Amino acid sequence: MIVYILIFFLAFWAGFSVRRASLCLVRATYEIIERKPLKTSLFVLEAMVVALSITIPAILLFPDKIILASTYNISWHLFLGAMVYGAGASINGSCALGTLNQLMNGKMSFIASIIGMALGFGIFLNVQHMTDLQRFDTSILAQYRMFFLLPVMILVWAIVFFKVRKFWNTSEESKAKKLKQYISSSVARDFIGVAIFGFCSGVLFLILGGSWDYTYFIQSLERSIYLNGALDLSILPILVTTMALVSGISIASYLSNDFKLKIGSPVDFITKIIAGALMGFSVGII
Repeated sequence: MIVYILIFFLAFWAGFSVRRASLCLVRATYEIIERKPLKTSLFVLEAMVVALSITIPAILLFPDKIILASTYNISWHLFLGAMVYGAGASINGSCALGTLNQLMNGKMSFIASIIGMALGFGIFLNVQHMTDLQRFDTSILAQYRMFFLLPVMILVWAIVFFKVRKFWNTSEESKAKKLKQYISSSVARDFIGVAIFGFCSGVLFLILGGSWDYTYFIQSLERSIYLNGALDLSILPILVTTMALVSGISIASYLSNDFKLKIGSPVDFITKIIAGALMGFSVGII
């Protein structure tokens, strides 16, 4: 029970902070393409840095207990899947977390995106036997993980140290103002928000052993039904994190008075189902 309370707490604040920081990979990509200031890209990188500052030391200290993204070994289908996912997300107008953000803001057409994700992954489960998805041997990466990860750990901890020191050295009035903005504003795109998201994501990764968001819940649910013909209790922790993630995003939207109901056109629904299906199918390939 304590573990479930902990993962609910972490996933709730991950959802709350991802809504506040308005993190979305599609937004970050558009900033690059349109040559705008790379604010979203910077915030995504900062969230990754905080997550890595937690996960890398754990991986180095407990190599037998922590799995280092074993499902994402380098292979040709990883890049193919990523390209298809990117195309689907671009058509959708939001990545997976961005989709949930938009839905909780009242844009009902994004329900079709989630339905499409489930549909696309379901299609993959039924045709995966027709594909030959061989992995490259990445044992050398595992064997020399200290060589690769130690420099990264030093770098990320240096960045975290300077960021925290910068915030700590501000006046008490500035700190209070930033914290108030984080809680109550429509969008609080600050290191505070992305740091909370990165911290919660990193700890959830260590507890659950991998992906923890709602898309992974969809995959786990469908895989359980496909393989066993019934629900598997092993998906319960991912169900808890999904409920907490949605709750966190919903409350963040409510506090900012940002909810505006928008139904969307039939064409929009069809487009998002197709986009979601591409995203869901590509996740299976990855």
